[in-house]
Amino acid sequence: DNGISPNVVTFVYILKACCSFRAIDKGIEIHAEIGRIGLMAKNVVVGNALIDFYAKFGFVTKAQEVFDDLSNRDIVSWTTLIAGYTNQNSGMKALYSFGQMLNEGIPPNAVTFVCCLNACTHIGSSTEGKRIHAQIAKLEMIRDNIVIGNALVDMYAKCGLLANAQEAFDELCIQDVVSWTSMLSACIEQNEGEKGLHYYMKMLGEGVNPDELTFVATFQACSILVDKQQRYGQSSKEISLEIAKALKIDFDKQGFSFDNIMANTLINVYGKCRAVVEAEELFAGIACPDVVTWSVMF
Repeated sequence: DNGISPNVVTFVYILKACCSFRAIDKGIEIHAEIGRIGLMAKNVVVGNALIDFYAKFGFVTKAQEVFDDLSNRDIVSWTTLIAGYTNQNSGMKALYSFGQMLNEGIPPNAVTFVCCLNACTHIGSSTEGKRIHAQIAKLEMIRDNIVIGNALVDMYAKCGLLANAQEAFDELCIQDVVSWTSMLSACIEQNEGEKGLHYYMKMLGEGVNPDELTFVATFQACSILVDKQQRYGQSSKEISLEIAKALKIDFDKQGFSFDNIMANTLINVYGKCRAVVEAEELFAGIACPDVVTWSVMF
């Protein structure tokens, strides 16, 4: 002990370090020290750091207690709490906190809106999502903020509202791989495999490189396409198989490696197309097949 007392910045950085190193016990000790010297009541920055600390460890009830003890709450306080509830799949509590924040006259920022849209996604509430969309539109935050735009597209996609997802997508000034993949997912939610593959081709035409999640979605779209062929009595599976093979070539070109989810999805497509050789080759390259892998192989 050299007699130097920690200040606000010291405590904030120590709490961030506790999050990084998963040092929950040390963080609790720091909280006790902050309480002992009465710093939290005087400084919202320290309070916000504590809310973030508990939220990131999943102790949202404790984060709420810290929040309730703050004499002053700013947009960071509210957003950090809302994010904590959202990340713990407590979407209703996140949206309730959002409503309280608005009642107290605190204007939301981009991060707040994204957290709330994610909360709507988790609970599948397109009604609340549309209300938040209206607030965002009123503030003219959609077109130039791709993160908000992508959250909107994803929310509508996960709620199965393809037309609304398309409208939000079209409003975006820039459409990145997240935007396109969300649209692919929206098509899959509606069992529109052909439309999903159309978005994939259009994305490539726009010069946007797919990521792993894009390929999961495209393989799922291909699987839906096979199912529809079978349903309507179309005898040929060659087209679906050729599409799947072309997708795999694209996947390999990107330098990605197959994880179980990706491999299981493609093996399922091969199985539906009765492409036994291709399925066996892909299966042989999986380091640790899981129960789903074995099931789709059978």
